[in-house]
Amino acid sequence: MTRKLLASAVALLCVGTATANYPAATIPFDTTLDCTSCIRGGYDFCLRVNVDTVTKATVTSWDCNKDA
Repeated sequence: MTRKLLASAVALLCVGTATANYPAATIPFDTTLDCTSCIRGGYDFCLRVNVDTVTKATVTSWDCNKDA
């Protein structure tokens, strides 16, 4: 449960930041796009998080997906 909440919070923060500060852009798809570029291009950004304790979380990998 904690992993899902943490991942959701990070994703929402990333989406909120990307959509609030940047207009839509034409960005070619690439799985290595960073969060902002991925979302601005209209793609789905995913983080994989490892939670060792309630207070320590580590992003183990991320990628940009063409479809949700």
